[in-house]
Amino acid sequence: MNTHTAREKALSYVLRVQEKDGGWKSATAADTAGMLQPAVHTTTFAATLILNAIAALPDSLLKQSIVRRGVAYLRTEASTAWTYNYWKRGSSDAKTTVYPDDTDDTFCALAALSQLAPTVVDGTVLAKSVALLTAQEAAVGGPYRTWIIDPKQKRWHNIDIGVNSNIAYFLSLHGIELPRLTAYVEHEIEREVYASEFYHNPYLVIYFISRFYTGKNKETLISFLLKKRTKGGTWGTVLDTALALTTLIRLGYTGSVI
Repeated sequence: MNTHTAREKALSYVLRVQEKDGGWKSATAADTAGMLQPAVHTTTFAATLILNAIAALPDSLLKQSIVRRGVAYLRTEASTAWTYNYWKRGSSDAKTTVYPDDTDDTFCALAALSQLAPTVVDGTVLAKSVALLTAQEAAVGGPYRTWIIDPKQKRWHNIDIGVNSNIAYFLSLHGIELPRLTAYVEHEIEREVYASEFYHNPYLVIYFISRFYTGKNKETLISFLLKKRTKGGTWGTVLDTALALTTLIRLGYTGSVI
């Protein structure tokens, strides 16, 4: 199967499982065995991951169909302040497990829109994004807090490497690099600590970092991934292997592992 055929088959599947409103269902379970009967949810996050992943693909009718519906979904889910929630608004999940809006879902959504519908992310939206980041600063210029809440609250003040990497990714799409935010990420790279409250898989955290990072510690990331490779040449699961290979390619690695 050539690359074009494989890509079109994949896009065909993504379109087939896309919901009428433009989002996607996701499944969760406490462990692998539980995935036989998982809990099914509708989250904005699933949509942002998929849309960001296909943004760089060559244009095609299948991609256009996915993007048109996906962009409409993200526009519907934005608050008046252009923030996003993990849950689809008005869903049963949003009513039973209440979360505030957060910077992770917000900037993943805005990153997808920046690439696939750039006219949507206009001066007004960018101004609101700047105001949001300023309000969420743990320090001037980053890093940033996750949950969009009244800062006087005594909880929900999480600062997360995965979330901040996704914020940095959005900023990079607009040609912006914040030295203090980069320094925060680089500190975690140098420690080889990819501990996230929300992303329990280090390969996913590094995948997020690789979407924006071009700094001095690229080789450290590459070395970490290569050390984790099994004797069989994979990273264990299909997902982890795909994440690792995608990340290595993004970081400019061209060795025989690829």
